[in-house]
Amino acid sequence: MNSIQKFDFVENRSLSKIITDSFRFAWLNLKSLSVSLFYICFIPILIYGLTSYLYFNDYFSSTLSLNNTEGYENLNFQNFILEIQNSGLIRSFSYLSLTYIGALLLSMFISIVSFSYIKLYQNVSEITPSSVWKTSKKYFLKILFYNFLLILTIIIGNLICLIPLMLWKLGIIVTILLYIIFTFLIFYLYIKILFSPLFIILEDKGVWDSIKNSFNFTKNIFWETFLFCLIFGIITSMISSLFEIPGTILISISSILGIINDNDPSDNATVLSSLLIGLGGAFGFLMYSLKYIGTCFFYYSTKEKRQGYNTYKELDKIGVYEAEV
Repeated sequence: MNSIQKFDFVENRSLSKIITDSFRFAWLNLKSLSVSLFYICFIPILIYGLTSYLYFNDYFSSTLSLNNTEGYENLNFQNFILEIQNSGLIRSFSYLSLTYIGALLLSMFISIVSFSYIKLYQNVSEITPSSVWKTSKKYFLKILFYNFLLILTIIIGNLICLIPLMLWKLGIIVTILLYIIFTFLIFYLYIKILFSPLFIILEDKGVWDSIKNSFNFTKNIFWETFLFCLIFGIITSMISSLFEIPGTILISISSILGIINDNDPSDNATVLSSLLIGLGGAFGFLMYSLKYIGTCFFYYSTKEKRQGYNTYKELDKIGVYEAEV
């Protein structure tokens, strides 16, 4: 068991205070939280690491050997599809798609574990990986359904944007315009439903109720929420990318040596660097737990500003004390 130091979430905080307190919370709970994340997210980490390795290994192998490929100046439309197949673009796209699926799966697990940990944190004095798992597994189906709805929305939106392209020759102009509109709609939707997983886990709401609550919660704080997402997105991305540095350095050195010696980088160097980048990215993904911690601080801070939850709680305590006296 890991004894944890209590941290009051329900407090009116500025954005800078939310950032600093998120780091403080993560530091104070580093061992307990990181062990819980690794324990529960181990299989998604391996899945994302493997798919990422396959993609980067294929990418580096293809990119770094371009010097030995012939140009495409004599390419004609008749054998265009054949050239695409031979170039490995279909294989690369397949690996990229698998990597994207692995990232979604890992991100889903990290969000569930992070919110479940904070839920336990506010209600118990000690937290173990098994207790986090026991809480987390209650919400997997709900979060899975929530993510399915998001993916379905994106797929339907893309299909709608592509319809003009299939109907007439100048449909490409309409398709581009639709994609611009769709991008703004996705941006708006992302901000409005940001707190849905939080409502599902911390407030024990259903999926549809959580989406509606998130829409209502972000009313009048849309740009404030966007600023929070932007800052935490930059911070977590920078920290996460640090885990990929060893693999990036290795492939860079191998490429430079290949250019100097006028040959291709060795297969061993490509495989090792791809493996380091893949696994590094997978473990770096765990740093996005900071974003979910920050989301909780932002939620409770906004709730305190609007409702004065702590104030009411203190008044209730006073009322109980006077009644006892």
